[in-house]
Amino acid sequence: MLDVIMGSSTSRLKKVPTIVRDIYQRLAFITDLSIDYSLDETLQEMTLAQPHDVVVTLLRCAPSCDRVAVAMWRTIISSRRTAEKVLPELLCVLEDWPLHSTSTSDKDNSDVFPLAATRALWEIIHLPECPEMLILYFPHLFVALLFQVFSSTEQMPVKVNDFWRQCQHKHFLPKNPNRCSILVIPSPQCPWIWGQDSWHDLGFSLHTDLH
Repeated sequence: MLDVIMGSSTSRLKKVPTIVRDIYQRLAFITDLSIDYSLDETLQEMTLAQPHDVVVTLLRCAPSCDRVAVAMWRTIISSRRTAEKVLPELLCVLEDWPLHSTSTSDKDNSDVFPLAATRALWEIIHLPECPEMLILYFPHLFVALLFQVFSSTEQMPVKVNDFWRQCQHKHFLPKNPNRCSILVIPSPQCPWIWGQDSWHDLGFSLHTDLH
């Protein structure tokens, strides 16, 4: 795999989406997903140079955020520099509803589910090395999530509903995206996240006047 990935920096950065897809597909066949140092550097280098391509391509490869995607997100956000690049991109996707339309450098303009960014963030905040940058972005992320909750009570396109059903089946999530199970006890390791002692299931609708 490294023979495919390695080469000149210029050559690699011209085909970032292809390399991200190749890494994802090859890791899917590996039981131990401890990514080696060379691959760590490759992912982080690409993310620093082209964060949009890396984030959007990974969301397209694994919208429900499987174990391979989690391993890749862990590698990407393990550096503060790359976390600073990734979080704004995830927020940009998160703020759209029901689909985020964008194009990557390989001319792929297929839609991305904002719920896919939600799934990725859910996994990221539960990683032991959860990035401190989340503290800065939390207010924006929270507002974007509230908007998703509100929008999902008003409209649920077929494609989004089908995607959510897949996530629900694979990850044992609530049947509706506007119902969420959250943790309510603060975690001393990550005080900006909910802790791990008590679960509460919330079903709520948001009513707001925009001025």
